[in-house]
Order: sequence, then structure tokens, then C-alpha cells
Amino acid sequence: APPDQVELDDEDDQQEPQLQPQGQEEGIEEMTARGKEGGQYLYGEGIYLYNRSGLDLDASVLSQGTVRVAPGEGPQILIVHTHGSEAYSQSDGDTYEESDPYRTTDCTHNVVRVGEEMATVFRAHGFQVVHDTTLYDYPAYNGSYDRSKAAVEQWLEKYPTIQVVLDVHRDALAGSEGQIYKLVAQEGGRKVAQVMLVVGSNAAGADHPQWRDNLAFAAALQQGLTLGYTDLARPIVLRSSSYNQQLLPGYLLVEVGGHGNSLEEALEQYREDGLPGSLAQVCVQSSVLAEELSYGAEAYIQFLENKGEHLFSSTVSAGEVSVTRADQAAFSQAVSGAVHGLVQLSDQA
Repeated sequence: APPDQVELDDEDDQQEPQLQPQGQEEGIEEMTARGKEGGQYLYGEGIYLYNRSGLDLDASVLSQGTVRVAPGEGPQILIVHTHGSEAYSQSDGDTYEESDPYRTTDCTHNVVRVGEEMATVFRAHGFQVVHDTTLYDYPAYNGSYDRSKAAVEQWLEKYPTIQVVLDVHRDALAGSEGQIYKLVAQEGGRKVAQVMLVVGSNAAGADHPQWRDNLAFAAALQQGLTLGYTDLARPIVLRSSSYNQQLLPGYLLVEVGGHGNSLEEALEQYREDGLPGSLAQVCVQSSVLAEELSYGAEAYIQFLENKGEHLFSSTVSAGEVSVTRADQAAFSQAVSGAVHGLVQLSDQA
């Protein structure tokens, strides 16, 4: 089928994909993944969700969760790689010694290198970042999620200030006839690997009842990724496995391109500043709300109610603010309006 008609079945990450050695594929086909109406795709709040969880859901699931990310002092972001040896195509001359097809322990050529680019950009936004460069999938792929889970638990114990955990991978997309796909977007005159946010659930039996909060966080990030960019992000994917995301509501799996992409295309994704910029926006919004509401929660909520602006509801407990979005597409506008309202309240006081 032509690339724009291909139904993308990305790997589920639980079983090691059996990829053909490089040079034995039928060819690399370039495509741009987009959401569409119907089937397993849900559309709401201005974004697409590809529901592969097996759960019976509708688009309202995109506004059911709560964003609980409000970074403070100390390390705020942890970047980890459950499958750190995942690498990209060598078709552009970026060569490395393979440990398996499309995998290498050379961290200057696998997704660990992408994670370091992410960390650099996050730090430029003022975040404190911990980048765990351990290869949890080498020498054994099986059990890698158990090993990365134990590591993340240790990091969270060491740095309880961590609010966001990003498990960075690359996808594997192969056709039935041996062809492989590279996922690209044209942004700013450059060819950039598409990024995909993956959210786990409790559909496979994991103890993860709050997975909608992780989805709410992903949705907030996705909205930032769709502002000012045409196709930088693939639709969010919801899967049945938890991917250790029960550890933190700000825990997401991030797929940067596929094995058909080049490393340079993957690095361009973060030079484009889409995901780091979007995360910075979400965190700043959460921090602004936390600070302002701690001084005048009741007056603030009353002000919104009097104005009839029910874009979101807020709760304050032990200094922690949760923002439940009833209209996620208007989240940024709502925050700006709320802060403006607080300024007006101050002027009236």
C-alpha cells in the first residue's frame, strides 16, 4: 500500500521485535503518521488518541484525568531508556557496530544519544535533569522493564523532587513484505523524525488505577506539540501494558522516530524544541497555578464562578494543586485568563 494508506502497527515493546539485518530490507519508505476519523482513533480536545488498550473508551477520556506536575527546587526530570540499545538506520552514513539488528551498545549512536540531546534542551529551559544512560536491555532484552522500574524507584527515592519521567525509545515499523518505514515531518525546512507519546493503562492487569492522569499529562504535552507545528507528533497511543507509569503521574514513554529513521532526524526532533518547549509550558502553567492558588484559592475559584468560566476546576491540598481540565483545548488560554483575573483581583483589593 502507498505509505499514506498504511495502518501503523507499532511494536508493543514487551516482546523483542525480530528485525532483519540492515541491508536485507526491501527498502525504506518515508511517511508521515496522522490521526484519522473512526476505527481505534479517538478525537477530542484538538488531538488524536490511538486506542490500542482494548478498553471501551470514547473521546471523553482525554479530559477525565488530572495534570499533577508542578516542579520545584531540585531535579525535576528523569530521562531513562528501558531499551537503550535501540538505534537507527545507517543509511545516511552514520555507522556503528551492531549488538543486534538496529541496536548498538555505542551510546553515541543509540537512543541514549537522543536522550542526551533532550536533556540539553530541557536544561536550556531551566530544568534540572537526571539522565540515566544505563542499558537495561543489554545483554538481555527480557526483563528490561523490571530492571528499569527498579532503577526509577531508586531515582525517585534519591530525588523526590522528580515530577516527570520520560522513557525514551525509538519505534520499529516494518511492513509484511519486508519494507520498513521512516516517520518524518517537514518542520522549518528540515526533515524531522516524528515523536509519539505512549501511555500505559491497567487493561493488562497492572495496578495502575490512575492511568488517566498520565494520559492527561500526555494530552497537555500533545497540545503544545500541535501548536506551531504541522506534523511533529504522531497521535498519542494508549496501550494495555503499564510501562511502569504507575510510579508517577508524569511518567510517559516517548518514541522518537522508527528504526528506518536516521539518528540525525531523531536529533533534529529536539533541536526543533517541540517536546521540551511544550513541557516547559505545562510545568510553568502548573507552577503558576500552585503559587497563585496557595495565596487565594477561595477568592480565585469564586472569581471564576462569578464570571461563569468553568474551563477547569481546582483543588488545594497540602500545598499541592491539581488542575482537572474539562476543556483541554482551552487549557493554555484558561491559565492566561485566570492569571489575568488574579491581577484584576489584586488591583481591586
